[in-house]
Order: sequence, then C-alpha cells, then structure tokens
Amino acid sequence: MKQVRLKALATLLLLLMFPICMEAKRFDEIKLGMTQSEVRALVGKPKFKRMNYDSEQWEYHSLKLDGSVVYITTVDFANNHVVACNSYERPNTSIDYTPQYQVPLPYGRMPMYRNVMDDADFNVFYRYVVNETFDDNKLKLITVGSLNGGFSCRQCARMMDVFNFDDKKLKVIKIMAPRLVDRMNTTMILSKLTFESSKEEAARMLGIPWGNMR
Repeated sequence: MKQVRLKALATLLLLLMFPICMEAKRFDEIKLGMTQSEVRALVGKPKFKRMNYDSEQWEYHSLKLDGSVVYITTVDFANNHVVACNSYERPNTSIDYTPQYQVPLPYGRMPMYRNVMDDADFNVFYRYVVNETFDDNKLKLITVGSLNGGFSCRQCARMMDVFNFDDKKLKVIKIMAPRLVDRMNTTMILSKLTFESSKEEAARMLGIPWGNMR
C-alpha cells in the first residue's frame, strides 16, 4: 500500500513538473529569424505585447513549481522576425505585474512613462550603435534597444548624430518618437535635420504642430 502511494505521488509530481519542463524546452527552441507565427505555434500567446512601429516585443510568464519565482521571457521582433530572446526571473509577489512601457499622452501633456533610460545605460547603448559598421544594423540595434523604456529628446538627438543624412535620422525619430518623455523639447530633435521637408515629416512623427514652429 505504501509503495502504491509513493508511485502515485511520483506520478503526480511528474505531471506537475512536465508542463514547466516542456515550456522551458520550447523557449530554448526559439531561434533568431523565426516568424511571429512560428513563435506563437511553439510557445503560445504572450502575456503582454509592446509595439513600436515596425518592432514588437512579446513577454511570457511561467511559475516555478513552488510558486516562489516568476520566470520571464521576452521575445523581440523586427519586421515580423525574431531579433532577440531574453529570460530572467524575479520573486513572485501578490502584486499584479504591470508592463513598464505605456503609450505617451498627446502632445502638451505629461508623459506616462515611469522608466527613462539613464545616461549611463544610454551611453552603453549609444556605443553599441556607433560600433556597428552598417547603417541598417545600427537601426536594428536602436529598434531593439528602444523596447526597454523611455528616452529624452536630448538622447534622441544624440542618437540622430550617429547618421549623416536626413533619411536615416528620420528613421531614428520614427523608432524613438513613441517613447519620448519630454516632448516640450522636440526643437532639439528638429534642429538635427537639414531640410524643411524633413523637419515637417519629423514634426508629424512627433505629433507636434509644425505650422506653429516655423
């Protein structure tokens, strides 16, 4: 009788552990270049989604068997393909987890971002971008890095300086504009552009009244 109970307990533990082990295994199978459909088929629907024009981040949560730890996996996409996948853990609490990235309010109101990249982290981010050889790779790095919080207009303007021509600088604005926290300072972004047509396009991306700034 005792052996039967032990076998039943062992079977129950295996059943409890199996989904967690399988989930971890599936995340290990995520590869760079996979499409969103392939990732969804592999690990299912994400708990949270964050979008930024042509980039997107999916976040998955799973619990340790005893419930003490939450395992978090983020999958970053650019142009519908995986460009990064990261996992970490945090203690489980009774407080609901809320994503830190939020859509900013319309121009002229206080932003809703709670987290802005500090100067030390931005300097590291900036050096990674500068050290890339090709412009397309620089823009991909900016896309992925911009999924991790808000930016100041000064930081955006500095990132624009990495590029020589307006077309690339406009792409930087397109990536970072939804995450700017101090839109009252957008003039320092516009000042980095050469042509009036580029400034007008940038103003549209930033959601500011271009006619009043000319």
